[in-house]
Amino acid sequence: MPASASHPEISPPLLSHEELPPAYIQVAGLDPLRDEALLHARLLRECGVLTNFDVCFRYPGVPHGFHLKFRQLAASMEWETDIRAGIRGLLKEGHRSIPPSCKRLSRDLICVM
Repeated sequence: MPASASHPEISPPLLSHEELPPAYIQVAGLDPLRDEALLHARLLRECGVLTNFDVCFRYPGVPHGFHLKFRQLAASMEWETDIRAGIRGLLKEGHRSIPPSCKRLSRDLICVM
């Protein structure tokens, strides 16, 4: 049976954002999940979760998952560079901002979009 769009594991903004590990979020310009990702990043930041975010203006005119199918595009190469830098930044800075209840998750990162 398919999961409902109102299920928190399907729609991250419906999750409790308290005490989550650091997150790195990328959103493509034509991503149908763009608005949801923007909201998710805002909610994470409002809850004090370290959140690195590369938003749609860095990848204009491309859809969700473009970097997987069209690796030769300049935007795809930039996407790959950005995700490495984003996660590296979380690993460098993130350990200081992880709530005590998430210590067991200290090596986990949430990568959305």
